[in-house]
Amino acid sequence: MQTYEFTLVATNGNCPPSTDEEAYDEWMLDVADALAEQMGGRPDVTVGSDAAGVHLEFCREAAAFEDAVNSALLDIKAAGLKALTAEFA
Repeated sequence: MQTYEFTLVATNGNCPPSTDEEAYDEWMLDVADALAEQMGGRPDVTVGSDAAGVHLEFCREAAAFEDAVNSALLDIKAAGLKALTAEFA
């Protein structure tokens, strides 16, 4: 297996405005918790955000790049997020 690095930008449509720092921070923690739960508590993703959405930087092991991206998409969908864009290094 090989490790593939890529970023998915996602949203769940419920993101509070960043001007409400407390609600926004709580929402981000909920996103991170949902991802960690979906991935068995051992996530291979770093979560960040900006105005475009939630940035999910993956370092995913898989037999092929396509498998890595597809499994990440399934994980974020199960965590209640929807991928908007993808960035590849």
